[in-house]
Amino acid sequence: MTKTAIFAALLALGCATANAQEKLFNQASVQSPVINNDGTVTFNIYAPKAVMDIPS
Repeated sequence: MTKTAIFAALLALGCATANAQEKLFNQASVQSPVINNDGTVTFNIYAPKAVMDIPS
């Protein structure tokens, strides 16, 4: 009985996590990874609150 309950809880947690990640990517129109003509790969991320912090 407890193994079934633990399995059901982990399954529900996994489904909730997958759904949260899907909603993150549905909001942003980010195309990643991008394979460039010279064979390099560019990974793009959606980070609307990102800031550039350059130490002086």
